[in-house]
Amino acid sequence: RRNGLTAGEMEFINGLNILVGPLGALLLMAVDSLRRHSADTVQRNIMLALIGAAILAILCELAYDAYANAPGAVAYAVLYASCFAFFIFQLLTFSIIPLFLDYAINQDMGRLKKLALLMGALWTVNLTFLLLNIGSGFYFQITPENTYLRGEGHIIRVVCDYLPLLVIFGDMLLCRKNVRPEHILLSLLAVVPAGVSGLIDLAFPGVRLLWPFFALSLLFVYLFIVRAAYSLDSITGVYNRRKCDEFLDELARAPRRKPYVFMMLDMDRFKEINDTFGHAQGDQA
Repeated sequence: RRNGLTAGEMEFINGLNILVGPLGALLLMAVDSLRRHSADTVQRNIMLALIGAAILAILCELAYDAYANAPGAVAYAVLYASCFAFFIFQLLTFSIIPLFLDYAINQDMGRLKKLALLMGALWTVNLTFLLLNIGSGFYFQITPENTYLRGEGHIIRVVCDYLPLLVIFGDMLLCRKNVRPEHILLSLLAVVPAGVSGLIDLAFPGVRLLWPFFALSLLFVYLFIVRAAYSLDSITGVYNRRKCDEFLDELARAPRRKPYVFMMLDMDRFKEINDTFGHAQGDQA
C-alpha cells in the first residue's frame, strides 16, 4: 500500500491520469463531428469510425488498469477480455487511418473499397491469431498473479498493428499524381506521432505514450479537416468566398506578378426554383 491505496488502485489512477485527456479529446471530436453538417458524409463517417475505435481501445485499457494485479477469477476474466478486445480495437483504429487518408487524397469510392478489403484481411488474420491464443498463450498470457505477459507470437501482433501505417505511404506512391503538399503534411501528422510513440511503448513497457500522441495526431488531422471545410460550400463542395479571398491574397503577395482571368457564371431563372418549390428543392437543384 502507498498513501492508503493498493498497487492495483495506484495502477488504475495512473491509467486515468494518462488516458482521461486523450479520451476527453476524442469524445469532443466525436460530438463535434456528429453536430457538423458536411457535403462529404463519407469523410465524416470514416472520421467517426476512427474516433469510435480509438475510444473503445482506450476504455479496454482502462478496464485492464482497474483489475491489474487484483486477485481472483473475476479479475482474470476481465483482464483477459480487456486485452483481447484491446488488440481488436487497436488494429481497427490503425486500419481506418489509411482509409481516411486515401479518401482525402483520391475521393474515389472504388479505391476505398479495395483498400478496405485489404485492411479487413489484415484484421481477420489478427482476429484468427487472437482466437488461437485462447488456451495457447501465443499472443499474450494473463499469469496466475493476474499480470500481462507477452507471448511468443507477440511480434506478429506488432506487425499487424503497424503495417497499416506503412500501407499509407505505399498507397500514396501508387496515387502520387493526386498527392499534393497538404496531403503529405496530413499523412505525416496522422502517422508519425502515433507511430513513434507506439514503438517507444513497445521498446519501453510502461511508458504509455501511444494514446496521448494518437489523440494529438488526430487533433491535428481534425483541425485540418475543419479548416478545409470552412473553405468549401456545404452544398456543392466547391471553394467558397473565404477561399477566394485567400487566393487573392496569395496573388497579391506573389513575388512575380502573372496575368490572370476572372470568370463569372450565372444561371438564368434559377430563383424561380426557390420561389416555386422552396429553398430545399433549390439546394437539390
